[in-house]
Amino acid sequence: NPQFILYVPQNESLMVSYKDSKFDQVFQNQTNSFNNLQRDGNFFNRDILNMQLIKDSLIYFSMAFGIVEFNPIQGEFGFTLDLGIPVLSVAWLEGFYYAGTEEGIYRAQDDPSVNLKDETNWELLGVNEGFPQIYSGGQIAAYDNALFVTVDDTLYKYENSTLNYQYGEEFHSPLYLTTEGDYLLAGFSCVDDQMSSCDGAAFLFDSNGLVKEMNGGCINRPRFGIEDDRGRIWSADAWGQFRYMKIESNNCERLTFNSPVSVQVNEIALRDDEIWMSTNGISSTTFKPEGNAEGIYTYIDGVWDFHKRETDSVLNEQGGIGFYRIAVSPDKEKFYVGTHVNGLVEVSPGPVFSYYSDNNSDLEEGVISGTVRVAGLAFDEEGNLWLSNNNANRPMACLKTDGTLINDFHPGLSQYEGLRDVVVDFQGYKWFTVDKKGLVVYDDNGTIDVKGDDQFVNLVATNSNVPEDNFTRCLEVDLDGEVWVGTSKGVVSFDCGPSIFDLECPGVRQIVEVDGILANLLETEDVWSIAVDGANRKWFGTTNGAFLMSPNGKDQLAFFDINNSPLPDNFITDIKIHPETGEVFFATGKGMVSYRSDAIIGEVSHVKSKVYAYPNPVNPDFEGTIAIKGLTRDADVKITDINGQLVYETTALGGQAVWNGKDYNGRKASSGVYLVFSTSENNLGKPNTLVTKVLFMN
Repeated sequence: NPQFILYVPQNESLMVSYKDSKFDQVFQNQTNSFNNLQRDGNFFNRDILNMQLIKDSLIYFSMAFGIVEFNPIQGEFGFTLDLGIPVLSVAWLEGFYYAGTEEGIYRAQDDPSVNLKDETNWELLGVNEGFPQIYSGGQIAAYDNALFVTVDDTLYKYENSTLNYQYGEEFHSPLYLTTEGDYLLAGFSCVDDQMSSCDGAAFLFDSNGLVKEMNGGCINRPRFGIEDDRGRIWSADAWGQFRYMKIESNNCERLTFNSPVSVQVNEIALRDDEIWMSTNGISSTTFKPEGNAEGIYTYIDGVWDFHKRETDSVLNEQGGIGFYRIAVSPDKEKFYVGTHVNGLVEVSPGPVFSYYSDNNSDLEEGVISGTVRVAGLAFDEEGNLWLSNNNANRPMACLKTDGTLINDFHPGLSQYEGLRDVVVDFQGYKWFTVDKKGLVVYDDNGTIDVKGDDQFVNLVATNSNVPEDNFTRCLEVDLDGEVWVGTSKGVVSFDCGPSIFDLECPGVRQIVEVDGILANLLETEDVWSIAVDGANRKWFGTTNGAFLMSPNGKDQLAFFDINNSPLPDNFITDIKIHPETGEVFFATGKGMVSYRSDAIIGEVSHVKSKVYAYPNPVNPDFEGTIAIKGLTRDADVKITDINGQLVYETTALGGQAVWNGKDYNGRKASSGVYLVFSTSENNLGKPNTLVTKVLFMN
C-alpha cells in the first residue's frame, strides 16, 4: 500500500513509500525500487512515519527508530540514525538538523566533523534552549529562516531561543506542517472531550507574520495539505474528495474520484453485480470495537459510493461506528449490517436506513462492554435472520420475516456470550463460533417461538476435533451440506446430521501431505474466512494469504499472498464468490481485490437455453480459453468435430467447463463447427446430451 508520495523537481521523479517500508523512485520511463529500509540494520521497528525533501534536495525518512538520509539525484543512501525512538518529522535550518519526536525536539550540527549516526551527537532541546522541561515536539518545519514547531498541541515559531505562540485550540492536535510553496501550511485535527470527532482547522502563515485560516466550508477535517507552483492549496479531507482553493479568492473546488475513500474492508456481500462492503469494526487481536466510522461502501453500476453517519441522519442517530458484518437477504431486497457498537442496521431500497438496538428491540448491551454487538449474520431457508448478540446475556437472536426480533431461546446459552460467526446448515441447525470456547450448534426444532423443544451442543477440544485452544474463527456450509470450520490451527469439517447432538460425530481434520510429511489441513495457519465455489472447492483466507483446496480439502490447488499476487495484505478477513461469473473477492484491512476463477455454480439439470460458450465464434487471433457456461455441476464434457471425432474432454468446475481450443496433440482447432456434449448424474439416461456448439474461424 502506498503511504507517502513526494515529488523531486530536480530530476522530475516521484518518490513513493509503502507500508512494508519499501519505496520506489518513479521516472517517466523507469522505476527504481529500494528495500534497504526494510532489510538493512537491526531495528526494533522499520515503519516509515514521514518522508520530506529538505536541504539541497535530499530525502529524509522519519522512521520508527530514527532517521535515514537518501540522495534522490544519485540514488544513494547517506547517514542512518538509530535514535531508539520514533521520529515524526525532520527539518534543517542554519547548519542544524532537527528531529521531532514525542519526547521532544532533538538537534545535531551539520558539520563534517560530527558523526550524525551517533545518537550522542543529538541533543534534546530543553529549558536552556527555551523549551519546557517535558513536552512532545512531533511536527517541525523550517520556514522563512525560522523553525516552526509544535509543543504538545500548540504551534510556535522558534527564534533566538524563544517560542512565539502561533496557534492553539482546545481539542485540536497538529497533523502536518508543509512548506512546498510561498506559505507555511498547518493542519489540525479535532477530538473533543467525549472522544467524538469534530471539525479541524487549517492555516496559512506568510513571511510577514500574517495568518490566514483556510475556508472552513472547504476543509472540514484536514488530513494533509500542500501548495503547488500556481498558488493553489490542495487538501486531503476525512470527508472524501480532494479540495483545492486559490489563495487570493479562497474559493473552494472539489474533485471526486470513482473509488472508495478508505482501504478498510472487513466483509463483502454481493447482489448480482453490486458489491457492498462493511468496514473494519473490530480489533483482530482483542475483538474489541474499533472507533471506525467509515460505514458501508457500495459499487453499483460502475460507481463507488459510501454511506455513514455524516451522510444519513439515521446512521448518525444509530451511532455509525464499528460496522462489522454484512449480509444480503435471500430475496435480495435488503442488506443487514451487524455493528460492534450499536446493534443491527437494516438497508432497504433507496437506500433507506433503519436499525435495531437495545433501545428499540430485544438486542442487549454487552455484560462487560456496554455496547450492542452483532457479531454474526445468517439467513435460514425461510428467510429468518439469525444473529450473534455477542457479549450479551442472551447471545442468540432472530429477526423473523414479519419484522419482529426475539432472543428468548434456551437459557443455557447464557454461558456462551462469545457467540460470533454463524451459518445455517441443510438441516436448519445454527452453527456458531464462540470466542475461545469452540462451537455451539443449536436446533430450534423448526419452532422459533417455542424454546421447550430446543437443544444445543458445545463442541470443544475434549469432545471433538476442534483444536486444543478452542479458538474458532469462521464457518461455511459446502454444496454437499458439510460444515467447514476455520480455527487458529487449521480447519475442521463436520458431516454429521442429527448425530452432532449425541456427540457421535467429532468432525474431521483432513490429513494432507506437505513436503512429504503428513499433517492436518492448514494446521499452521490461522483461518479467518472460508468460501465455497461452484465446483465445491474450498477457499481459505488466513493471516498468511489465501489457499484454494480441492473439494475434500486434501489437495492444494493454488496459493496467493502479497508476493505472488496483487493482494494488498496477507490477512484475509473475508472471501466471497460471484455465483454466475466465478469471480473471487478478497477483503483485507488494506483494500479489496478480485480474481477471475474458473468455477461457477452448476445447474440442477441441463437446460439448453442456459448453456452457452464464450467467445463464440472464436476468431483467428484468439489465444485464450473458451468457457462453456450453464452446465450441471461437475458434468463430464466431450467436444467433437462435426463428424463426431473426439477433440477434447474434461470435467466442469461447478457449472463451467474450460477449453483451450486445442486437441490432444496441442494443435489449434481448425475452422468449423464443434459440438459440446455433456453428461452428469442428473442426465445419465441421455449420456450424449448436445448442449451447445462452438464455431472456429481460422
